Amino acid sequence: MFFTSIFCLLLLLNSINSSIPPKLMPMPTFQPFKEGSVFRFLCGVQYGSAPFKFNWFINSKLISNHLPDVSIDTKEDESTLKIKYVKSENSGNYTCVVNNEFGKDSQSVMLIVKCKFNFLMRETFLMCLTTLSAPLKWLVEPKDLHLIHGESGKIECKATGFPLPTVTWYKNSEIVSKNEEINIERASKNDKGVYECVADNEINESLRKMLKVDVKCE
Repeated sequence: MFFTSIFCLLLLLNSINSSIPPKLMPMPTFQPFKEGSVFRFLCGVQYGSAPFKFNWFINSKLISNHLPDVSIDTKEDESTLKIKYVKSENSGNYTCVVNNEFGKDSQSVMLIVKCKFNFLMRETFLMCLTTLSAPLKWLVEPKDLHLIHGESGKIECKATGFPLPTVTWYKNSEIVSKNEEINIERASKNDKGVYECVADNEINESLRKMLKVDVKCE
């Protein structure tokens, strides 16, 4: 009786351990790709009970393995989507979905392909930019700052668009910060000068604004 109970308990534990829904590994964030480059997206199971079934989607539409320059290589616990020569029309939101009999999980990544300029196809180029991106605009436009020696203050520079831009601050043509804000503590003459904020996402025309920080004695 004792051994029968132990055997049943082991069977129960084994059943619990083998009834795990899949969990995918986190996906990286990709920088914009140039046309003609290779794109690989690995979708791997971190844990879960085999067997697994993988499906790939772009903008919620199922991807077949018969698209030009697109291949899907699936193994027991991972699947890789590869685009041999990326084009602007390959841009979109790619999602990997994995299923087993106990549940499912998904991970998504945005593929953005830089539009390649060709003078003879400039209309196509402009259409590409319009489709894949949103123009940058200021959320907080930089403004001049006037301080008295010893005071504290800050200058701000925030922008939005698609893809989201990064911000870089320059002073005397040198990078001084990559944050949206520069805090000035106990202002001195070293803080005086002309600053330039640049918001850029490598696709749209960047935003630039110069401002002046003035520090006066009391």
